[in-house]
Amino acid sequence: MSQSEYASILKCTPWLAKFLTRRGLKQPDHRPLYEYHATSEEYDELKRLLRAIGVPDGYKSDKGYAACFTLFCSEWYRRDYEREYGWAWEPIYKTIGISASSSKMGKIIPKGLDGYWGRPVRFYDTERRNFLGSLFSEGGLPFRLLKESNSRFQSMFSLILNQYDQAKSSNISTFALVHAAVEKSSLPVVFKEDTSVELISRMAEQLVSLVQIYDLSNHTEPVKELERVHPKWRDSFPVPLDDDTGTSFLNGLLRTASTESKPRLQKNKTTLCQFLWSENHPEALQALISLPEELSFSIDIE
Repeated sequence: MSQSEYASILKCTPWLAKFLTRRGLKQPDHRPLYEYHATSEEYDELKRLLRAIGVPDGYKSDKGYAACFTLFCSEWYRRDYEREYGWAWEPIYKTIGISASSSKMGKIIPKGLDGYWGRPVRFYDTERRNFLGSLFSEGGLPFRLLKESNSRFQSMFSLILNQYDQAKSSNISTFALVHAAVEKSSLPVVFKEDTSVELISRMAEQLVSLVQIYDLSNHTEPVKELERVHPKWRDSFPVPLDDDTGTSFLNGLLRTASTESKPRLQKNKTTLCQFLWSENHPEALQALISLPEELSFSIDIE
């Protein structure tokens, strides 16, 4: 057994056990990896550990290494992904000082995601496995890009939430609504990937649900009210919470959701017609028509 294999077995498995124990778990519970909310300290520990190990010779059978590697990749995307990185493995490899072939990734990723964490591997439309997309979707949204594009993201989210009820009543999926909004936005290209659209869709549904369940649209301070009745509400969202900016970002989205969920007559007294088109269904064009609850107009009788 090589030195790297010894290091992997002696360090990866105990590290994972401590990681789970801190969260009151003995084994993974199949949640998305971003919901474990790895801290900055844990992320740095994992980075040092993987740098020290490299790619062990026994990677094909080492589930502990695969679990650490997949967790690190998902956290790297959430914390360190930059606009110029594109859709590539190289920035990850450079961070931990390794080089790996696609065949090695074909063994490591399924063993870590599915075999250890109980998380699915995604597929392209061509039915090829999408390893990088799988890891990025487990990480959540790239927070450096969110901070860089904060005002644009908030504006886009406001548009999505403004049209949410009308889309539902018109049998238009949240995914289609978000996809159309993202395509029109000037956000970085990575937000237009299906994995990002799915995460944004889930965030919109979660925020609307929180506003409805706790009647937040009738509170002048919705964040304070939700803190009072449900202090852990942020835990299921795909942004780092050990960063004050992440907390402020979610607070802003909640305020937007509370405002946009007010009765339609109060927030919109105009008519609106939009057409939604998706590359996934190019043969379909959906129309979304928004009307106020009441229209006033005069009738001339001749």
